[in-house]
Amino acid sequence: ELLRTLVTGAESANFVSWSPDQTELATADASGNLKFWRTTDGELLLTISAHDSEANGVVYSSDGRWIYSNDNDHMIYRWNRATGEQDGTYSGHGRDAEQIALSRDGRHLASLSTDKTFCWWDVDTKTPVFKLDLGDSRLLCLSLSDDGQKIAVGSVRGGVHLIDVPSRTHRKIAHQVDGIESIRFLENSRWLATGDRGGTIHYWPVYNLTDSADASAGDLPPAWSAHVPNSDVATLAKTPDGQWLLSGGTDKRVKYWKPNFETAQWTLPQAGPDLIDFAVAENGQLFLADMAIHAWDLKTRTGRILMPHEEQHKKKKKT
Repeated sequence: ELLRTLVTGAESANFVSWSPDQTELATADASGNLKFWRTTDGELLLTISAHDSEANGVVYSSDGRWIYSNDNDHMIYRWNRATGEQDGTYSGHGRDAEQIALSRDGRHLASLSTDKTFCWWDVDTKTPVFKLDLGDSRLLCLSLSDDGQKIAVGSVRGGVHLIDVPSRTHRKIAHQVDGIESIRFLENSRWLATGDRGGTIHYWPVYNLTDSADASAGDLPPAWSAHVPNSDVATLAKTPDGQWLLSGGTDKRVKYWKPNFETAQWTLPQAGPDLIDFAVAENGQLFLADMAIHAWDLKTRTGRILMPHEEQHKKKKKT
């Protein structure tokens, strides 16, 4: 049963992100707005009119003080969560900033661009620590390992890349036939899951690549695969213990997988008209994004629907 629904408005929520203390949920929508919701009662706390075009991502800083977001230009923006005011930009990509993620220690920001580059930023100086040209087609998704030493990247042409942060190097370890739309480290970052446009989830062993001739040749075979009928796999997430995988796509379902099983262990009912993204909290709550934000309790799979208050407090992007 659905726990609660937060009505986002006329535009779909493209991305969702938890605050560090799990009390807030941030959404980025197709109108360029960033919205902040209280998770206990669904109240809309703040709306920032952040971007002139569609917002492509939103993440909290590790202390919850700052918000990072990106859109269809080449920059990443930082916002003061308390005031909603802009606090500078990160400029280093030649084209659209496609996706962003924050390191666990909060000191660095990772970003992908349609110019085929990856940037690793110092969040305080707002400058790239290093930048890599991955030499692939459009880069769609990334995932950071638990220790922050590795970053996995997937491309529209099916390339699976692994970046080593200390050495500032990368290599292509595998290739899929269909474009990769989602990617996630699992099980203490020993394994990597990818989801593609053809509806396939692959599970790759990345804990001992040094001795793998297949990985060196860019042709590492998956250890396990599963298929989602009549759907792509647009988003992946892991449970707090890192042992289970959740997938979502155009079939409007969220499936719950145990690695090495070819069928989902269970499936949530239809989430909404167009499932786009989801985020899992440490307490086991799952928030799904489309035209509304739907909340499920993964532990009990029970709950109630709660509608949010309509008050909105807006801050405008500085020029």
